Amino acid sequence: MNAPSSTAARPGFGAILRGVWLLTWRGRWTWRGMGWPALALFILPALAYICAAPYHRESMELINEPEAHLQRVAHGLERGGFPLSAKQRADLEVVFNEEYARARKTETADLPSAEAARAQIEELNEWNRRLTERVEAILEPRQFARFQTSQKQLLKAQTREVNRPRWSSGEAFYRLLIDFYFLILFPFECVRSCGALIRDELQADTLGFLLTRPAPRFVIVLAKYISQVFWLYVHLLVQTLLLFAVGAWRDVPSVWGVLGWFLVAQTLAAPAWSALGLLLGLLTNRYVAVALVYGAVVEFGVGLIPTNIKILSLSRQLQTLLANNSTLQSIFDWSDVGVWTPVAALLVGTLLFLGGAAALFTFREYHQNAEMQK
Repeated sequence: MNAPSSTAARPGFGAILRGVWLLTWRGRWTWRGMGWPALALFILPALAYICAAPYHRESMELINEPEAHLQRVAHGLERGGFPLSAKQRADLEVVFNEEYARARKTETADLPSAEAARAQIEELNEWNRRLTERVEAILEPRQFARFQTSQKQLLKAQTREVNRPRWSSGEAFYRLLIDFYFLILFPFECVRSCGALIRDELQADTLGFLLTRPAPRFVIVLAKYISQVFWLYVHLLVQTLLLFAVGAWRDVPSVWGVLGWFLVAQTLAAPAWSALGLLLGLLTNRYVAVALVYGAVVEFGVGLIPTNIKILSLSRQLQTLLANNSTLQSIFDWSDVGVWTPVAALLVGTLLFLGGAAALFTFREYHQNAEMQK
């Protein structure tokens, strides 16, 4: 009879990954576990639906109706001591109605705001030129001089209004998708969820149970990380498809053409942000606050510096990757374009963060009371 082996059986990585999945994540695939997360998935698409409301503004919408404009001109001339005669008023009424009707035949297309503003200013200037030429033939010289002064003030005010920042429906959708969801909400969710992987075990006092299993520490933390990233992939894919479906419903330009590059960037970004969250969660229980400081300093600070140091910013790498799509490049005015450099930078960042987290969990002892007091 053979003597029992003194060496404890060590399960393979696949068995460890399966055990972690069964213990922590399989419970989410239930009606109770998926109820609120499934409902929350529709909050952002609902906001996108509101933001991407069709927006078509007539070129002359900013200017008063012809009757009101004519009344303003007549009142100004009367106050200046140059009242209009009945014939002059009748002739001006014909001119104003015709020029307003002509201007309203064109609409501002759903273009990026800068292009739409330039087009509308050109239309305003052309409308003013035609109107002024026709009014000059009707008014006396002193009346016309006063009209010109009033018209210059009106045109200046309307030009200032046109130049006020204003997004089209397509721009509003993409700003929500990229600026709010992809560069703020999505990283925060990855960092928050992966930062809690070990912290939740400490809070529940179950970390000791995991560490008594016959598996190396770095394998345990890697298995938990992979399980969490897989869950995030499922969650984020559903969220992304809902957002783009709303964009298609609202007739956002080139929405399906953007989807491919967006999914590529999201696939690379989720492991990187999650590895960062895991590392911060192992460093401190205030990982959310540290993540916010990191975002302000590195992502929104270093990433805006026009030197090679910007390569440290994950957000900057993601922008470079997304800039390969012409629609996003024109809307956000991104100048850096590339594929392999941002892909390599994101992969290297993921490995560095994950390697640091694995090393920290391997060599550092975690005790519930001490960690909860930090």
